[in-house]
Amino acid sequence: MKAATDTGLSSPDGGATGTWTRGATIYLVALEKVATLDDTGETKVNGTVAIPFWAQTPRSMFSGIYENTKSGVCMRKLQIINKGDKTVEQELDFDKDGCAGTLMTAIYWNVEKRIENGADVISINFQDGGAGHATDYVFNRATRKYSKRH
Repeated sequence: MKAATDTGLSSPDGGATGTWTRGATIYLVALEKVATLDDTGETKVNGTVAIPFWAQTPRSMFSGIYENTKSGVCMRKLQIINKGDKTVEQELDFDKDGCAGTLMTAIYWNVEKRIENGADVISINFQDGGAGHATDYVFNRATRKYSKRH
């Protein structure tokens, strides 16, 4: 099987266009820019940006929704996505909890996963002006939902 190749993209301000070839088949590619996040200096976001996290379970993946807030660029919610059917099964909302998802240098590290006493636990990193903190959410097998550990 012949590998797919990129035959070039042009990137005007609003996205990118070009072609992608696999064997004898040529596919037209048209990408539209819908949002941007730049954390190379003072963090800036334009629109709403979804960032997938490295942490995941065999059944679920996690995606942070980042937006401008009064505290700066923060993760406003975390989507728990079923890997099988790609549906959002739950959203954790952080509007009242502070600036989530900006503590770690690599933004996709701001959700961590571990197993405690047989239960999946995810830790969400929050920036609070100092060293930051993490808040744990525990998966309940009966409800199939994560809830905040108190």
